[in-house]
Amino acid sequence: MDLDYSPDDVEMQDPPPEALSRLRPRKPPSSQAVTTEESPFWTDPSHRTPVPERPAPPVSSSLKQPMKLDPRNNHVGQPPGFVRGTAPLVRETGEERWKDGVLSGSALIRMLEDLSRDTKREHWQICVLLDGFAAKFGRFHNSDGLIVADKYETYMLMLARKLWVDEKGEFAGGDVLWVPGLEPRAITDPNWEASARLSLPDLPIKHYQPPWLAAENQYMHRVMQRPQKGEIVYKGWVDDMKQERDIREGEKIDQDTLSDDPLVSTSNTE
Repeated sequence: MDLDYSPDDVEMQDPPPEALSRLRPRKPPSSQAVTTEESPFWTDPSHRTPVPERPAPPVSSSLKQPMKLDPRNNHVGQPPGFVRGTAPLVRETGEERWKDGVLSGSALIRMLEDLSRDTKREHWQICVLLDGFAAKFGRFHNSDGLIVADKYETYMLMLARKLWVDEKGEFAGGDVLWVPGLEPRAITDPNWEASARLSLPDLPIKHYQPPWLAAENQYMHRVMQRPQKGEIVYKGWVDDMKQERDIREGEKIDQDTLSDDPLVSTSNTE
């Protein structure tokens, strides 16, 4: 069988000259010439414009050392938790009313809630007295001023605050006990603490002190709202800390019938 090797075979033909010209790489125009030499602007430092150095900002003397915050001051008041100057023991103003002192409502709430959750028997004893004091006012508020009736209550409240401060530590040292400016006018018994301890009630061996809850014992009792007791003797009193308070006098309650009041939180015994 004969094979035809004629030049008419397309694959065997050489490409025409015009086709070869299309395959040759074109020389780039002078405007697009690429060079491998680095520009002297980047390599020669003499061509660079120096950037002026900015002076460092002055360092404040207060920033050279860590700031030390001193929460102490010469006042007492809200909020609790800060170490403040101790409130005066006796009244330093010329106010003659309510000579046995006016208690801050917020102090009574904090002492009752904290001490009733402890397990020390002495704390439970003072809670029985504090609960009876709170029951005279029924529903009261943090900002209310609660009038103390006599020296017995004054010393009882001072002992309660001492026990509370000992339990809470130094962070309770400056918290308000009395309404600023309405502290007791005088402390006539130099041994008031011993006298107050002798007045603590005896508790049964199996006594249990339920935790005192402001929501339950101060405002609501189950579904019934605790009523206010006593009367407001001065509305909008401005104390020495420029805080307005309602000064309230408690209801006269017979201690023998106190446990019969369904709204009074009494201690349970087994």
